[in-house]
Amino acid sequence: MFIKIMRNGESRAPLRVYALKSSEEFAQKVVDEINRIRNSSDLEEVVLGKLVDTYYPDGERKPTYEESIAGIDGYVIQQVQDRRKKGRDLHSNLWALGLALESLQGSGATHRTAVVPYLPYGRQERRRGREPKSSKFLANFLEKTAKATGMLTMDVHDDASEGFFDDIRYNNLRASKLFFEYINQQGLRKGTILTFASPDTGGVARANFYAKGHATPLVIGRKTKNYSTHRIEDLELTGMVKDRLIVCIEDMVSSGTTISKVVNVSQELGAKEVYVIATHLILNDNNNGKTAKDTLDELYDNGNGLLKGIIGTDTIRHDPELIASMPYVKIISAAPLFADAIHRLNTNQSVSELYRDEELTSK
Repeated sequence: MFIKIMRNGESRAPLRVYALKSSEEFAQKVVDEINRIRNSSDLEEVVLGKLVDTYYPDGERKPTYEESIAGIDGYVIQQVQDRRKKGRDLHSNLWALGLALESLQGSGATHRTAVVPYLPYGRQERRRGREPKSSKFLANFLEKTAKATGMLTMDVHDDASEGFFDDIRYNNLRASKLFFEYINQQGLRKGTILTFASPDTGGVARANFYAKGHATPLVIGRKTKNYSTHRIEDLELTGMVKDRLIVCIEDMVSSGTTISKVVNVSQELGAKEVYVIATHLILNDNNNGKTAKDTLDELYDNGNGLLKGIIGTDTIRHDPELIASMPYVKIISAAPLFADAIHRLNTNQSVSELYRDEELTSK
């Protein structure tokens, strides 16, 4: 029996990258970055593969590959949260992803990696009363039913989600590398006045990572939340806030209510400015019927409010007009990180090097 030993830098199988309908723009950025990385090597150029994502009037989806996929190292990119006015429903997008992965398996693809920049259901990782364990259910769907052999995502809400995958190769990338570079380039690091904040105890480790990396104090929030309505009833901040530039670290911005509480409490405590760093900008409607944009616009107040900026990534797809109407929002593309990870997976290199804490905090 002949077993081929793969070496670092050698492709484990022909690399193919595919995009479902909601992700074509992001996927093209990823492909362009992969080719930039491979420019000085002997590896073949990558093009976005031929995958037709058909949507039927009754809601059915049928992704079809229009090229040979036997023996490939295949990556299917799907931005499941498509917030455009004509975007597809989250669950329709998840279903299409599952079908695309199953088709890879059925046609003999050697490796089948789901690339999901924002993995939903991270806030439903445990069972409360008679509720489903939705995060576990989704993991089973992708691994057991859709036959994925790899999962590539970014800043999942709860790291416990990794444990729901049994044999899959799971990589949860960190956007902190992108944000560290932005903080330093934009001069937000203003000596002793810079302070990082976590709006709740669950995000302390994430915010402390930034505070440690910039040798600044940490402010910790304590939220009182009604879990049946998902509404925040109260928020307290503990730490040095007065006369400081507060950078609130979040994994996502959904309705904007948490940000509103942080800004209002920071103002009461005498903060100078507030910035928000959040990987996933979902920007949906909140429980009061206002959109997240309405809430954030009020906090920004045409530049006169305490909220001065929100820095996020393009893991969620929005209409360009929406982002353009929010001058305080800065989008940093996550495509280079995903491209680097895909290249490393394909060439048998370590992906964990992309998010090692010491490599960022030592700079």
